[in-house]
Amino acid sequence: MLTMHSVWLRCKSHQHLMANDWSMTMSSTGEKPGKGTYYCKKCGQQVVLDDYDDTLPPCPKCSHTEYTK
Repeated sequence: MLTMHSVWLRCKSHQHLMANDWSMTMSSTGEKPGKGTYYCKKCGQQVVLDDYDDTLPPCPKCSHTEYTK
């Protein structure tokens, strides 16, 4: 069960996120979410898409398939 505290703890390792920022965009492997920097939900690995036609790959570090922006 996620609580506000557990979500904050999961996010606090990402300096690009603030503890009170609940507007995170969620994306998954295979999607074309657009240009930007995405962070693996499992390990925090950064993946940069520099074209609107780029497809999110599995995380290059841990193979997880969900990202936040």
